[in-house]
Amino acid sequence: MRLTLVFILLLVLTAPASTAANAQIAVIDSGTAPLVVELAAWDVPGVTGLAWAGSRLAAATTGGVLLYDTDDWTEAPVVINPADAALDVILDANTFTLVYATTDTVVVLDLLTRREVNRLSGSAPIAFSPDGSTLAYSSGADSVVLWAMTAAAPRAVLVGHSDQITDVVFSPDGGSVATTSVDMTLRRWDAVSGEQTGFSRSRRHPLLCVEFSPGGWLLASGAEAGIVRLNNLAVDTERVLSRALRDNVTGIHFTPSGSLMLFTAGSSIFLWTTDASAATSVLVGHGGTVSAAVFNPSGTLIASAGTDETIRLWGVPE
Repeated sequence: MRLTLVFILLLVLTAPASTAANAQIAVIDSGTAPLVVELAAWDVPGVTGLAWAGSRLAAATTGGVLLYDTDDWTEAPVVINPADAALDVILDANTFTLVYATTDTVVVLDLLTRREVNRLSGSAPIAFSPDGSTLAYSSGADSVVLWAMTAAAPRAVLVGHSDQITDVVFSPDGGSVATTSVDMTLRRWDAVSGEQTGFSRSRRHPLLCVEFSPGGWLLASGAEAGIVRLNNLAVDTERVLSRALRDNVTGIHFTPSGSLMLFTAGSSIFLWTTDASAATSVLVGHGGTVSAAVFNPSGTLIASAGTDETIRLWGVPE
């Protein structure tokens, strides 16, 4: 399927290009896949993570967290705690909570008051349960802490990995947690008891990222050397989606419908349908390694950040 000219013009006319001095329009087309339009680029140094919830886009940077209002791109972002070098950031639109992680601290903020609610000893990666009631974060080593937001102590500690945790994510129903590690294993856990419920191992490469599909029955993971795997939890099977990439797969994200996923490797963003044998589109625009990429809540936009010190915005057809 291809975008119509009308759709392209609509994306261009509604793009927030006026807010970016180096805004550009670039069309990426694989010949068989929907066109993806690069709408704008902002010069933002030191971005290490992105989170998009509701009308807010948060960027973790070496100079604190930047909070963008995506309903009005002409507004300058709000800078939160500029003295903190943030490694990761998450948002919960239901509870109006923002959490970011530094090398040794996890900071919880109330978005409405911009008041700091808690500081916990830990680090990235971090994740929210779907209802925002539970926070997961790395202990800074080989375990993950589950913290009920209204509690004064951890609900559970996930112990089993033998090396650094690289990613953590909740299942869509909030009942499970998945983690990846440099120890080359992917593990699943009960989100209440903390007991391990599933395990798989990469044969040769550390696992770097993991993500549930919106339906909860697919679990995608990325590893060094460009390997992406899909675990079908409904029938307990595993399929290697890609072995052909040269660069480490550092991030994975699904559209809200689950029909499309992106993963980041090197300086590119790959769009892939879960039943395809090759990427449907490859987004090339960053001049350095892509550090983060996420869909917006409706799946019509992608925000990405890279070591080229830019945040880029892409339009995605439905």
